[in-house]
Amino acid sequence: MDKEECFTDYKAHCIQVEKVYDWVTLSSEIKLKEKICIDQQKPFTDCVTCPFKIPCSKTTPTMIWGKAGVDNISGSLTINYTSGCNNPLIIIINGDIVATLSEGQSFCTTIVNIQSVELLCHGNPTDTGFCIGEFKLLLHYQSVLADELDLKNINCFLSDSKGNPLRPLDPGAVICEEFSNDRENFQVPLSNREITTLNKVVLLKKGFITIQFFNKKGDLCNTCTVPFNEVEKVSLCAPPGTKVECEIISFGCEAFIIPSSDGCHPFVEIVIIISICQSVTTTAETIVGILGRICEKVPKGGSN
Repeated sequence: MDKEECFTDYKAHCIQVEKVYDWVTLSSEIKLKEKICIDQQKPFTDCVTCPFKIPCSKTTPTMIWGKAGVDNISGSLTINYTSGCNNPLIIIINGDIVATLSEGQSFCTTIVNIQSVELLCHGNPTDTGFCIGEFKLLLHYQSVLADELDLKNINCFLSDSKGNPLRPLDPGAVICEEFSNDRENFQVPLSNREITTLNKVVLLKKGFITIQFFNKKGDLCNTCTVPFNEVEKVSLCAPPGTKVECEIISFGCEAFIIPSSDGCHPFVEIVIIISICQSVTTTAETIVGILGRICEKVPKGGSN
């Protein structure tokens, strides 16, 4: 068994530690209202054709088509790469690289839920000239009829800005941080009749949720992603020099479809209720003094 050799008397020592000034668990509810007008048209198509001319020296992708807020779009894409600077042409769809073309090659594909098309002429900043070709996109728009929606079947979940699901405890899934450093002081009487000072801390919570719509057959027929944000004041012991840390403990989301009776028809209103539970602490680095003595472990078999 290891032996311990203590070779000093008790003395005062200073150590740096993190002091917790306050720690509370809070529940918040955020209510959103979104209105959607649904066009009662049959599916229709559109064709976009245009030449492109992208500098070979550009190091970031060039967007040649974006959905501009229109959902439920599929399409057939054709890209002809005519000439360049002996550089490959990189095709990026919905943020992902899908193909790389050499001069004279073509690319064709069909895409569901197309959001963006970007091109990158992969060269060096010192290159001169352009990557030249033609872009053609045959778009198919599919509208959703209001009377086809199942008003009782709607789902919502925490996501990123592109609608990808996130877990509440994932880093950055829900941003919760102090919104303003201007902390208002106020006095609070305690049970022992003493007076203490607390601070009003302003917290900002924000993120994205995605809503799924289903038809009366139970099939997913539409999705939309919307941001949410909320500013609230919390009473804490947070004197100058302390930092506020906010941790999301749980997240819940409910959505409801409410048919509208106003003049915009067909029309639905969505009410979204978000429930968030967070742990908020205020801390600061501080120096404390303790009495103790330094102990050193002596390995087994060592001398005393």
